[in-house]
Amino acid sequence: MRMASTIAGKGSYIFEALLFLFAASLFLTLGSDFRPHFLVRLIYGALLIAVFFALYRSKAVFRTPIDWPVLMFGFVTAFQFVRGLDGAMMLSIGDVQDPETTAFYHRYLWAALTWGLYFGLFIVSYGWMRSRASLHRFLYVLAWCGFFLAINAIPALLKHGRGMPGYLDESGEFSFFFPFLYFAEWVTQYVMTRSSHVNWIGDLMAIGFFAAVAVLFYAHEKLKEDLRQLRHGNYQVRWVPKAVLCGVYLVVALTIASGIIPLLARGTTGLLAICFTIYLLLHVVKRPSKNRIRNTAVLILVTMAFVYWSTNWQRAWNEFFGPGKNPVKIEQIFGPTQVEGSRRAIRIFKEYWPIGAGTKGYAAVSGYFATPGTESDVVAAFQALNHYTHTLAEEGLGALLYFAFLLSFLIAVIRGLIRTHSRFKYITANALFCLWLLLFVHAIIIDSLQRFPIACLVYILMGTILAAVSPHFENELN
Repeated sequence: MRMASTIAGKGSYIFEALLFLFAASLFLTLGSDFRPHFLVRLIYGALLIAVFFALYRSKAVFRTPIDWPVLMFGFVTAFQFVRGLDGAMMLSIGDVQDPETTAFYHRYLWAALTWGLYFGLFIVSYGWMRSRASLHRFLYVLAWCGFFLAINAIPALLKHGRGMPGYLDESGEFSFFFPFLYFAEWVTQYVMTRSSHVNWIGDLMAIGFFAAVAVLFYAHEKLKEDLRQLRHGNYQVRWVPKAVLCGVYLVVALTIASGIIPLLARGTTGLLAICFTIYLLLHVVKRPSKNRIRNTAVLILVTMAFVYWSTNWQRAWNEFFGPGKNPVKIEQIFGPTQVEGSRRAIRIFKEYWPIGAGTKGYAAVSGYFATPGTESDVVAAFQALNHYTHTLAEEGLGALLYFAFLLSFLIAVIRGLIRTHSRFKYITANALFCLWLLLFVHAIIIDSLQRFPIACLVYILMGTILAAVSPHFENELN
């Protein structure tokens, strides 16, 4: 019995290491949907899900009542599988002669696999992150992944200037990561991409930033508790490791922030400051005290000053609203490409509203729905640059189920944050929730959540947040 328990324990650590390795590998893609990267991670993720369901059916997720967000995400996935099954049946019959219709059915089939993976990763993280130890280790992984991206970006940004992260190797190829890391062709082909969009890189760094903040704030709370005991004569407390942890993750968080600011990804920068401010306010609202209110006010002022110093606000104002006092149009607020992309997406939804154009189908049909005069807009041809209208176009009525899932998730997390009495749960879940806000608000103007690697990370995070606010989380009162 003891041997079996030991083997099971070692197996759990191995599975957790493989899960965290999968999450770390998603950072290395920089949000790129390069097909070999996509296929490798699709297979890796599917194997993780299979192992979890085969070996860990006794985990808490299978013993507790199903939360509404889990149920709603299940409905979204069921929609995808029904649509994919219909596509597979039509392709197997072989009566479809039109290449465009055949492409639709292929997209429906691939969508079922992709969304099935998203749901599976959501369930794995929801079932696995039920203990403080697992969640803490996951935060460490995310923080150091963000730090790794930052230390690769910062030297290039200092050398080449803002908005230009990357290096030229001896062969003249551009790469985001240090050139020596691309030591073999298979590394570029399957492990890490060479370049990406600064908005995607900024969002990935933001994931690491909020993970580091969660570790830092909880370690700070425990350190204050130890110092309080030390002042009352308890010299047995081990405060030094907590002080070191605070120092290390303060450096990690500041390094990541220093990597995000020069990217010139103003959406990420602005939302990082706003969501960090929200985190500070929620932190003080839960347990108000004079010292906490004072420290929070100082941190908010420092954050605002840092963002003001690092951003050319006059240039940003002119880009969005135009110089002078001209009337503001919607195209000036969101940009003509975003507006045109959303218009096309809504027209596509009206045409294909029952089951949508299929995941990745927007690019295939958007040209037919272009506003006259915008046919040359290359970006709008491929992306609506709005996660919500883009999803509406590609998923049809399934998008409404998806929006219901997001709403139920939001309600469940807010209710969990209000009800919890655990410092650890509140600090960590609050940080990850503010990260979730950043990603889903930023998705109004960029296509990051349409990217497979970022989407995988987001659904792993959502499962983790839901587990953290669950009443079945281990050690509720600490």
